[in-house]
Amino acid sequence: MQWFSQSQVAKQRNVSPATIAGLIDDGLLGAVNIARRGSVRRRYRISEKHLAEFDAARENPKPVAKESKSSGRKSVRRPVKDYFATTGGGK
Repeated sequence: MQWFSQSQVAKQRNVSPATIAGLIDDGLLGAVNIARRGSVRRRYRISEKHLAEFDAARENPKPVAKESKSSGRKSVRRPVKDYFATTGGGK
């Protein structure tokens, strides 16, 4: 099994290392922190398995072609009021 650093994954995916760190912090991308126990700086390693799980979760299923059909609405003719119509006794 191969392991990748945060910057290697960022280069592979054409994103910034901060984006990868955000995905890890949000729990969307699995990783192992290899930093020393008391260290403030996090050093992540991401396995091939983590990347495969991430890709599977983000995979966009192929769209199914829908049959073309009309919206089912019927146009409603509303009466038009003519304000300029003349009445029978026009002068």
